[in-house]
Amino acid sequence: MPLTITFTFVAAPPLLPPFRSRRPTPASRTLLRASGQPSQQHSTSRRALLHLASISVLSTILPAPSSPATRCLPEGAAVTALTDVAWPPSMPFAASDFARFDERPDDVFYSFPRLVRHIDGPAVAALGSYYRSLLPMASDVLDVCASVEAYLPGQWPGRRVVAGVGMNEVEMQQNPALNEFAVRDLNVNPKLPYPDESFDLVMCNVSIDYLTKPVQVVQEMRRVLRKGGKVAISFSDRVFGTKAVSAWMSGGDQDHVYIVGAYLHYARGLAEPKVLDLTPRKGGKCTSDPLYVVQATKL
Repeated sequence: MPLTITFTFVAAPPLLPPFRSRRPTPASRTLLRASGQPSQQHSTSRRALLHLASISVLSTILPAPSSPATRCLPEGAAVTALTDVAWPPSMPFAASDFARFDERPDDVFYSFPRLVRHIDGPAVAALGSYYRSLLPMASDVLDVCASVEAYLPGQWPGRRVVAGVGMNEVEMQQNPALNEFAVRDLNVNPKLPYPDESFDLVMCNVSIDYLTKPVQVVQEMRRVLRKGGKVAISFSDRVFGTKAVSAWMSGGDQDHVYIVGAYLHYARGLAEPKVLDLTPRKGGKCTSDPLYVVQATKL
């Protein structure tokens, strides 16, 4: 009797390592500042790379293809992206700018915990130091797109509530700063589950690049913020490339500063956005992942 062998193939979950977005050319930066649209250069090669990455089963953050010193912007360059900006009357982005290579529902992608560090240790420490400088004036804090990393101390004088909104319950359970959290896909429903004026500080860390309704989310951040409170959005050059929006993947750090500044500007009700370059440096050279914060105060 002949032997029959049956093979069953099960697709591996998309355990995609974050990889770094391309630094823009001077021409692409000029185009972005002039029109508000990120450059679409290298789209074919990038799509090929994303396809290869999307079928990878790696779950760790890959080493950088270049040294930190060659990745970050020169000191002061980030500030120029939000200096004397002539904002167009309406949002300078098309619907296609918020398309992603992987358009499956996000609850599929985030159905299992990704207990990885999305920026390296020195960048985490720099971001934590920035937030500690704000905490004397912040009793209630909301972490939008919260994950496993805290970025906040466990306690500080006047601390009351640190809430998180994220995609994976296990990740937020392991975040030592949170004392409450809610699971929510903000790309499906951008409404935050909190009353008006509930928080003194609303932050979003290294996740703004995944939001397909970013202005609506920032409007919600403003809504739940108390008057005089601050919105702070941090980002680096690491991403899960198949889930980041097209506008983000088409540019580099200076483009990203402009993009996040635009989200805050067009959300209305916030002071004009300002950028801080928190990239760890020594002797003027980057020693870590690049790190930027675009912030604005509620009017």
